Amino acid sequence: MKTYLVFTIMKKLPSFCEAIFYVDEGDEIEITKDVFSQPGTVYLIHHDKDVIKQDYQKIRSIEESGRYLKNI
Repeated sequence: MKTYLVFTIMKKLPSFCEAIFYVDEGDEIEITKDVFSQPGTVYLIHHDKDVIKQDYQKIRSIEESGRYLKNI
């Protein structure tokens, strides 16, 4: 099983529960239009909604930096 940089970072987030990826490093990813075109799913769970919001923003910043599926 490949370990992705984003997964390593996400595992450390307080609200992280699970991540499922539907693509591999090097796969072409198009803009998500619906549930069938998403590259993966991340589940965040925490009793404090502000923690979830902060973790969500961290994940979005990883996506924007282009490090989403970098293999380590």
